[in-house]
Amino acid sequence: MPDPILPKPHMQPQVLGITTSYCLNASVRFMLVLRWEMAWKGGVASHLYYKCEDGSPGYDLVRLAYRALRVIKLGRASMQLPPPETFGNVVPEDEENFLTNFTPGSIYYAWRSIAELYSARQLTKQNDRLSAISGLASLVAEYMEMQPSTYLAGIWLDDLPQGLLWYVKPLYLVLPQRPLVYTAPTWSWASINGGIAYFRESYQFHFKSSITILQATCRASRFDLTGKVSEGLVNVRGEVVPVHLNVIPIPQEYKSEYNGTNGNAPRTHAEQLVLVRSRTGQGRHSYEILGDVRLSGLPLRQESTYDSCWVKGSCSDQNCGCQFASNGSRIFCCLKIGVTIDTKSYGQRHWWLLLEQLPGNQNFYQRVGLGYYQVLYRGFHLFVNAKSHTITIV
Repeated sequence: MPDPILPKPHMQPQVLGITTSYCLNASVRFMLVLRWEMAWKGGVASHLYYKCEDGSPGYDLVRLAYRALRVIKLGRASMQLPPPETFGNVVPEDEENFLTNFTPGSIYYAWRSIAELYSARQLTKQNDRLSAISGLASLVAEYMEMQPSTYLAGIWLDDLPQGLLWYVKPLYLVLPQRPLVYTAPTWSWASINGGIAYFRESYQFHFKSSITILQATCRASRFDLTGKVSEGLVNVRGEVVPVHLNVIPIPQEYKSEYNGTNGNAPRTHAEQLVLVRSRTGQGRHSYEILGDVRLSGLPLRQESTYDSCWVKGSCSDQNCGCQFASNGSRIFCCLKIGVTIDTKSYGQRHWWLLLEQLPGNQNFYQRVGLGYYQVLYRGFHLFVNAKSHTITIV
């Protein structure tokens, strides 16, 4: 009998340009051409099994990480990205060890990677966004021995602080937007029609949460506990600062915090600059925000001649008219989520959400965008006079 068919050195595996979302729930299938027989290999839940020509089965226990890595590798290959050297937030595990030695952090890391790749897929019905990934979510819950109630519209309860730190990215030249039909609460990446991404760096980056989660719930169908949701909320306590919001055309000379290089997020809404200032802080320091959707109808109620004060980052002129900024009846605030610490340089990246208060509901907010600020040789003043508050995000 001839030897098994092996690929020639010049033959490279090709990744199909699959864009549909439901393919992420598909089982793994392999055809093995062996010396004495042919066998096929398929995936069932947490096991992969073999069935040879004589009908005898063989079982090989495989952890959830196998499928997670498969999806990650396929996605990274299709985007021509280099493979990551580590998995997990602080545990330097290589890919082979990740198949057999897992940590909750590595599983959540893998899940956030899956969310990134999944968000770039196309759906016929946008309100199927959570349904199409439900099977994989239920597999994670079973594997991690968690209740389905800990799965919150695409984010896991134990990973909620980091799970909130997604930002939007353009997809097929179509800007992200919120669907007309309710899909998920605004704090979930599933509430956006379009691609999202998370911060991706190596294991020396430690994340320290700044919020206390008091309550986090989603209402799902009893027939699919990890599928569609009709409502959801997170009730948290943390540092909150009221802010003024200014949306202006981006100046040509402006150097953005979000330049898409060296671990920085890219700017999706390239034609507009979204800036916030603390209403209680000193020095009137401005910080850029990544809006979840293109912001319109949100001009700052002041003369545009003062926009230059916002763009330069701070204004200490006590006579400058920029100090009389106002958003009218609309109320915005920033909630500090946490800090990413680089254990090599000891630099810090501060993360926060931009929230807007719902009309008539003093403690209920919706997410508007995400911000971060890298601190190593410069100061960070947004939360200097922040106070601890309990708020609910829906």
